[in-house]
Amino acid sequence: MLTPSYAFFLHSNAGTAMCPCDIDGVPRLLSQSDRELLWRQSTLIAPHEHGWHWSPGTANMYKLSFLKRARPMLNVVNSTSTDNYFMPFLSALGGSACIDIPLSAYRIHGSNRYSGIPAGLGLRSTSKQSVARTSADRKAMVRTLASRARDFVSTHPETFWTIMDATPVPDGVSRHDYFNDPVIQDILREHFDELVAACGEAQTSKELRARMGQKSHDVFMARVRDGNARANRTVP
Repeated sequence: MLTPSYAFFLHSNAGTAMCPCDIDGVPRLLSQSDRELLWRQSTLIAPHEHGWHWSPGTANMYKLSFLKRARPMLNVVNSTSTDNYFMPFLSALGGSACIDIPLSAYRIHGSNRYSGIPAGLGLRSTSKQSVARTSADRKAMVRTLASRARDFVSTHPETFWTIMDATPVPDGVSRHDYFNDPVIQDILREHFDELVAACGEAQTSKELRARMGQKSHDVFMARVRDGNARANRTVP
C-alpha cells in the first residue's frame, strides 16, 4: 500500500477472514503451503459491504459471467478507469475476495493522472475531471439496474434495491442526496415502468420513498404521471 486511498484488507472493518473451507475450489496446482498462505492473507467482502475495498483497476480480476451480466447496454462507461463502474457493481452482486499478497507489478508512468496528486487522508486523490467521469460511471450502474430490473430481480429478488444503494457509497454521498440527484431521478423516471414490472408498483413506490423522502417522492411521482399523460396524448 503506497497511499491511504485503499483499505488495508486484513485490518478493515469491512470483510471477514477467509476460512480454509472457502478455498476448496482453488485449483490444485497450488501447493498446500501456498493454499494456507492464500487463506491467511485473504479477506472476503460480502455483497452488502458497500464502499471501495479494492486496488487499482489493473490488479482486479472478474468472473466473466458477472462481467457480461453487468455490461451496460449503452456506451456510457468511460474507456479508462472502468473499475469505477464494475468493482462496486459486481461486488454488490456477488461479493469480493481481496488478497493481500503482491501478485503483480504496477508502474506509475509520468503521465499517470494520479501520480502527480499528493496522497493523504482527507485529500481528493484525483482530478476534478476524473471525479466527474467516476460520477458518470456510477450513474451508469443505476441505468443498467433500472433498465434491466426484471433480469436482476430474477436472481436477486431480496437485494435488488440494496445493490442499487452501492452506487453512492464509494464517493461518500448519502443515499438521500444521491436519489435526489436530478440525473438519477431522470434515469428512474425513464425506466419507471420496468421497475414496476420487476418489483410491483407498491414496492417500487415504497423503495423510492425510503431513498428520496416523502416530499421528493411525491414530486417524482407527479412527474411520472405527467410524463405518462403527455405520452398518452401523443399516441395516435
